[in-house]
Amino acid sequence: MGNLTTLANVKSYLGGQVDTAGETFVTFAIPYISSVIETYCGRLFGETTYTDEIHDGDGGKQLVLKNYPIISVTSLYDDIDRAWTASTLIAASDYVIKKESGVLYRVDANFFNIERGNIKVTYVAGYKLPGASSGNGTAFPLALEDVCVKLVALAFRDRGMNLGLNSINFEGGTKSFTVDIPEDLKRILNIFRRIMFY
Repeated sequence: MGNLTTLANVKSYLGGQVDTAGETFVTFAIPYISSVIETYCGRLFGETTYTDEIHDGDGGKQLVLKNYPIISVTSLYDDIDRAWTASTLIAASDYVIKKESGVLYRVDANFFNIERGNIKVTYVAGYKLPGASSGNGTAFPLALEDVCVKLVALAFRDRGMNLGLNSINFEGGTKSFTVDIPEDLKRILNIFRRIMFY
């Protein structure tokens, strides 16, 4: 999990409302609100390495990874025996990556085998988060950061009166509140929710 906005961006949004004590509150609220957003969307947004993610083969040419956008793929195996030997490693030249959608397409003559748990992939996916000094990910979506800024600002303004989160401990006190995400912000977050296939 990473922070989906920065203290500077929240302070800019709130104008001159944030004093030193307010900065402390906002600094502790940002990771909590970021976590709420990631939980709601069912995915991590920061650049992360996913090791040995297992998928079922369906006899097709495409594989939808659990996390996106894809930055790079380290290894991809299709092994019905689950031994993951060199002979079952699929060469990088045998597939293409649709980075934004998190889909791998086989471009060789083969299809993925039909079997449960026969595909294993290790890859890096995610966005370069706001304020990150390094990373190879796609730029973080401004609409998503805007939701985070607005929720942190809402928490700051209410300071626990109507939001409901469990609690945030910060220098000078503890505030309890819950995040009831407003419907207009949910509509934006729904764009970024994990795509589920059954």
